[in-house]
Amino acid sequence: MQLLDDYPEFGRAIRDQIYLVEAFDLVSQHSQDSALDLGNLKTKAQTVCDESAIVTLPNGLCDLSHLDPGLTWVLSGGTVLNLPAGSALPLNQQKTVEVLSPQGARLLGLTPSVLAATLQVKPEEVIEHKAVEVLDVNGIPYATEAQLTAASADPRVTADAKKEDRARSYPFAKGRGEVDGALACFDMLSQTFSMPFRRDVIRRILVTQHERMGQLSLPICGSMGEMMGLKTQLVRVPVGAFSRLNTPCLIRWQDSFAVLYETSDKTYILGDPEVGVIRRTPESFAEAWGTDGEVLLLEPTRETPQQRFGLQWFWPSIQKYRWVLIEVFVASFFVQLFGLANPLMVQIIIDKVIVQNSIDTLQVLGIFLVIVAVFEALLSSLRTYLFVDTTNRIDMALGSEIIDHLFRLPLRYFDKRPVGELSSRINELENIRQFLTGTALTVVLDAVFSVVYIVVMFIYSWLLTLVALATIPLFVALTFAVAPIVRRQLRVKAERNASTQSLLVESLSGIQTVKAQNIELRTRWKWQERYAEYVSAGFKTVLTSTTANSASNFLNKLSALLVR
Repeated sequence: MQLLDDYPEFGRAIRDQIYLVEAFDLVSQHSQDSALDLGNLKTKAQTVCDESAIVTLPNGLCDLSHLDPGLTWVLSGGTVLNLPAGSALPLNQQKTVEVLSPQGARLLGLTPSVLAATLQVKPEEVIEHKAVEVLDVNGIPYATEAQLTAASADPRVTADAKKEDRARSYPFAKGRGEVDGALACFDMLSQTFSMPFRRDVIRRILVTQHERMGQLSLPICGSMGEMMGLKTQLVRVPVGAFSRLNTPCLIRWQDSFAVLYETSDKTYILGDPEVGVIRRTPESFAEAWGTDGEVLLLEPTRETPQQRFGLQWFWPSIQKYRWVLIEVFVASFFVQLFGLANPLMVQIIIDKVIVQNSIDTLQVLGIFLVIVAVFEALLSSLRTYLFVDTTNRIDMALGSEIIDHLFRLPLRYFDKRPVGELSSRINELENIRQFLTGTALTVVLDAVFSVVYIVVMFIYSWLLTLVALATIPLFVALTFAVAPIVRRQLRVKAERNASTQSLLVESLSGIQTVKAQNIELRTRWKWQERYAEYVSAGFKTVLTSTTANSASNFLNKLSALLVR
């Protein structure tokens, strides 16, 4: 700064230049706030740099009369009283502004052609949109009659539907404070609209916005709703018109937020994160909320994700081959049953044949064991053949469905996601299929056959059976304690692996660019950093799994010791 003061001409040249980064910040902020797809933001920012004017206002009270009224002046840098960064100066409403930052404030003058070409708005729309962002009470429009009557005019919302809504249970999530309260509200909205809820991502964004702005506002929540795939609109509604609102919607409630589930002439139903699902009369609601206020209207669109990814996604493929899988299950059951025959036959040989010296019985039992072993081998081979053939068919069906769905996604989906991350996610399909057709089948078999083992044990000795089962509560407690930790660590490990593979794939795809710009070393360091994070996440998962397995082995030995 001293250099700029010592050389005024140099300082003036620096200050009067529009930088690509500030133009890019302006365009990207407008794209996020308005939820518009502006295309190539870098090209739009370059247009702003080439065809816009720049003015630097000094610290203190500044007169705006010298600004060109034909341009839309937007705050690009510095601090101005009651004017957030990226907001437009209302020249027709005020003639002076107070600049608070010592270095002054930078204003970008945008022509109507630049606004239309880059931001896709008219000058008055920029001012109106930014007035909503700074929570200017006069800038937030009152809800129109069409918006208020949308619920009653919607043919999907009939009297029977209203009764059904009253009868159903409303989702609820707990949360205290602005951040946790807003997070709980988005959780409730996700359950209401049957949408996927990415708690970690949404919480991180809310915390960042709260730290930057000092508080959370409904416009910020509106941007979050747009990010989740909902169509949002911020309006002002008099409390007397609440019964005609299209619900659910989001409102400020006391020091946090609440979801307004249902409104009628007699009662309002709210999801309060700190209290629960509550019912208020219109009079008590007006007393607590006020005569009018801001309401964030929420509405799903065609692009809103409506189904959470889960086992139901694989269910059609499994159901298609259900008879083959049932045959595999039956074959596995008999294989387990034949495995139980061996110890029983050995017991009979020890107790009956050896004690009574019955050679003829020994030959019969030996032949029986050979026959059981032959049938067990045949059933195992048949089961393996059917199982592998069926799983391969499921792999082909699911793989074709995923690729078909992937190719039908819009371009903006691929613009937001690296190629390596997509390929890493697709590769996880094999692990999920192995779990469904391998681990899940084994768990079901073990659960069913454990009942058979317990019955046999009770036949021998009920006391020893109870002693052997005494450690089961400890196994259950261990599972409930470790499972959430392992699940979280596996999720982190998968994210780190996706990040590493993404960088590797994109680096190899653009190897010409990497070599042309001589950034091989930087790319290698970046890959090593991500790979180290992946290895570290895997190490934590191994430690947790090893600890759980050690505890499980200890409980098994303890159970065996108690039986002895």
